[in-house]
Amino acid sequence: SAVRAATVQAEMLSGRYRSCWLRRHWTGESGACRLPDCGQVPGDVPHLLTAECPALQPYLATTFTHILAMLSPIKELLSLWLNAVTSDKETAISFLLDPSSNPLVISMVQQYGQGPVLTPLFRMSRAWIWSAHRARMRLLGLERYLHL
Repeated sequence: SAVRAATVQAEMLSGRYRSCWLRRHWTGESGACRLPDCGQVPGDVPHLLTAECPALQPYLATTFTHILAMLSPIKELLSLWLNAVTSDKETAISFLLDPSSNPLVISMVQQYGQGPVLTPLFRMSRAWIWSAHRARMRLLGLERYLHL
């Protein structure tokens, strides 16, 4: 499951994740989010990951609670995570897609090493991304593609 989550993360980072916004190029649709009770334009990756989509909010709220519980023993990482994901949209998306590019993470890696910093941050970002992706696929009736 970690490989599937990392694959989805890589697709989002590379711009090849099949969001509603990307699909508009070959479907002729508007690019609006197709999830129930949403329809917001654009239905892109930032829309999905920042919990702007009302359909994903309950799923991401649960994931957020789990992430807080997992990071709570490591106060510096918890603080870093909270600051990044509650800041402006661009910073939050950049952090979620690639935590290692964040200047504060780079500083922490220089101080503590890669393992104690990057391993939990990538695990948390993959959990967040996978939660949004899994919920989106299920809401669209495409859960059969989650097991490929």
